[in-house]
Amino acid sequence: MNQALLDRFFELCVIEANSKREALMSERLRRELGRLGLEVKEDGAAAAVGGECGNLFAEVFPADGAASTITLLSHMDAVPPGCGESPYLEDGLVRSKGPILSADDRAGLSIILQVLNDLRERPLRHLAVQAVFTVSEEAGPTGAGALAREDLHGEFAVVLDTGGPPGQINFESPTAKKFKIVCEGRAAHAGIEPEKGVNALVMACRLVSALPSGRLDEDTTFSFTLVRSGTATNVIPSQAQVEGELRTFKPGEADRLMALVEERAAEVSGSMGGKILLTHQTHFPPFKVDPENPYLKRLLAAANSEGFRGFLHRSGGGSDANYLNPKGVPAVNVGVGYRHGHSPQEQLIVSEFEGAYRWISRFLRDLDKA
Repeated sequence: MNQALLDRFFELCVIEANSKREALMSERLRRELGRLGLEVKEDGAAAAVGGECGNLFAEVFPADGAASTITLLSHMDAVPPGCGESPYLEDGLVRSKGPILSADDRAGLSIILQVLNDLRERPLRHLAVQAVFTVSEEAGPTGAGALAREDLHGEFAVVLDTGGPPGQINFESPTAKKFKIVCEGRAAHAGIEPEKGVNALVMACRLVSALPSGRLDEDTTFSFTLVRSGTATNVIPSQAQVEGELRTFKPGEADRLMALVEERAAEVSGSMGGKILLTHQTHFPPFKVDPENPYLKRLLAAANSEGFRGFLHRSGGGSDANYLNPKGVPAVNVGVGYRHGHSPQEQLIVSEFEGAYRWISRFLRDLDKA
């Protein structure tokens, strides 16, 4: 067991760092990076996301001059409550006695810090390694979205932020859109003159029932997730709101679905005498890294060399990799050994966590020899 790696994870787990409130975690990272003799830079993402601090950057330079640079990235924040509570190790698993463990993404932070510690003791000869720690990954706007291209020095980036095993490489992710449907009707007394009202909730229900939902095919999901309506049981509601999201790998499919919502909304509102307004925004952009990318192929090879099954995975989730790729930095998201993120069942599989650390270390060492 790599005790230093595990101890660091336990320490980071209990540091509170909700999205946009990452100051304590930022200070902790700065202390360790400073102890390693690394210069730390902070960008202006705090203003962009409305948070306490920005993204952090540190770089380890090789002994003989850098032939290339690899960026390792993880995010500082966790979902509420923003930290684990009383984490404990049992039967090879780390769990928490609190609401969540916050392995997402304290596992990635721990691996990167351990790698940086190793590089101080055993410097690379030709490969530079940039560490980037982002803010507000769990709640938009994201710190990764605010990253400036000139601050990203890697020819290739490895994001350590998915709950799979070592060897899993998320090389493709869909576009995601959030949407809101606002139905406007007319209020009336529900018991005395309901016929004088236009029930906005019924309007919303009719619209939802006229649209597809769930997994539409292997490339697309379309989900209604939040509903708000009404002020009292004796009042016909004059407004109802339905929110949801869609994710798709298909070019043009998001626009097609939003057009379908507009079409069905016109039909429902016209038949009931109300109004329906649709708004939508991109939650995260899509990406796909070329499977023939030489760094990606070496990442796969390093997994196999460490005894893991290296494989490419098309993920329906989003990560900071969705924001790096459009900036011109090929970036993949890799498994770091946790499961059931964002839930009370969240757990860290210690053998996989340590395996992910060995995998990334092997990747960097092999690249340095190339």
